[in-house]
Amino acid sequence: MDKIYLLELMMEFFYSNNGGTNWSSINVGLTNLDIRTLFMEGTDLFAGTNDSGLFYSNNNGATWSTANVGIYNSSIISAISHNSIIFVGSEGGGIYSSINNGLSWNASSFGLTNCKISAMATDGVKLYASGESAGFFSTTDNGNLWLSQNSGLPICIITKLLFEDSTLFITTWGDGIFSSSDSGASWTSLNSGLTNLYLNTVLVDGTNVFVGTNFGVLHTNDNGITWTTMNSGMNSPTIMTLVKIGTSIFAGTYGNGVYVSSNNGASWSPTSSGFSGAVVSKILAHNGYLIAGTFGGGVFTSSDNGVSWTPSIATPFGATYDMVGYNNFLFAGTSGGVKISNDFGYTWSNVNSISQFNSVMSLAIHDGYLFAGTWDKSVWKTLLAPLVGADEISNLVNFNLYPNPANNVLSIDLNGRPEQENIITLFNAYGQIVYSTRVYTSEKVSIDISHLPSGMYLTQLQSKEGRSTGKFIVED
Repeated sequence: MDKIYLLELMMEFFYSNNGGTNWSSINVGLTNLDIRTLFMEGTDLFAGTNDSGLFYSNNNGATWSTANVGIYNSSIISAISHNSIIFVGSEGGGIYSSINNGLSWNASSFGLTNCKISAMATDGVKLYASGESAGFFSTTDNGNLWLSQNSGLPICIITKLLFEDSTLFITTWGDGIFSSSDSGASWTSLNSGLTNLYLNTVLVDGTNVFVGTNFGVLHTNDNGITWTTMNSGMNSPTIMTLVKIGTSIFAGTYGNGVYVSSNNGASWSPTSSGFSGAVVSKILAHNGYLIAGTFGGGVFTSSDNGVSWTPSIATPFGATYDMVGYNNFLFAGTSGGVKISNDFGYTWSNVNSISQFNSVMSLAIHDGYLFAGTWDKSVWKTLLAPLVGADEISNLVNFNLYPNPANNVLSIDLNGRPEQENIITLFNAYGQIVYSTRVYTSEKVSIDISHLPSGMYLTQLQSKEGRSTGKFIVED
């Protein structure tokens, strides 16, 4: 499933078609705005809610319908796809499964001793599930029978499941890390030498596992059997983020800028020329540059692999929570909304201009849209094309529009692409669909636009190769 599924625990959906200048609600049919999990299967977007079950959308969230046939617990809090079957975990009703993309569901909880399923994972053979203070379970028959996999585990709150090669890791809230080399049949504590069981961040690089805590960096290269403190060169570090770029590891800290290690964490050097006591919350590598987001100090850019940093020239940033890159553009989610930069973070401008759009905690780019998850104002999305230009995203599927401007007929030249299903959709300036069709030609398509009012429109072409967008203008 797509990374977009990380945008959860939000309250509502909004849409913009003009680069975030104006936003409109896209909650048609979504009768409960308390969203607990988001996931995608095929072209359908699913939203699990608190107390109203499951909803789905097959048009990128424009409209929603319920998908609760067979679901008898109304709070859906986790989801995963395994062997072409969708599984959802509920607040107190265990697990449900669907073999027809959510049209109907069956209970799949036999063997579970806890019915609040907060996390699921798959290794392609087994499906795993865990719940709060309930331990760990697995199934090899697509959910028909679940087996307890808690040998060696304390009664704990499991927060994350992670596979690295053939080893399964789980992190817990206050009980440290455990690993299993037999698909969860038995577990081994990995807490020897782990002085802090509450972790801020984790970096996995082959057999090397680094964790960031309020007391620096700890490292294991033996599946967590032993841990070594690796703070040489650091000054009272609280590690907020860890990232490996090339052969170097960068550590963003609380109040001490950025450290870098070129010897796998054995020693660290400050690489914060230009920083001044910044709380570094995010480090991103993009097109040969390093971009560091901070809490309250704005964004800093390095063009020399972190040797020196230059502060951005920006509208007030506040705290930076997340950053994503797209071609030559950067987007930052901040306490002051979404910012955009087209010069590697040196200058920024606002994407949004409405007062309630603030505290953007997470960003994701998916299917021609920029999604933003906020602290208390829902999930929002906007088309990328008005932000970065249609040419920036039109390289997925090559097509030409003419004449442009047009008044009666718009021609779309598919440039002799392989004959396959192509979905052509026209949007007006408000993001509303004004025309949609499916064609199987590989040449030219002509569309009657004589009934369309004058103005700017977007053409969206979708095939199995991807999705692209182009602009055209209708004149009287």
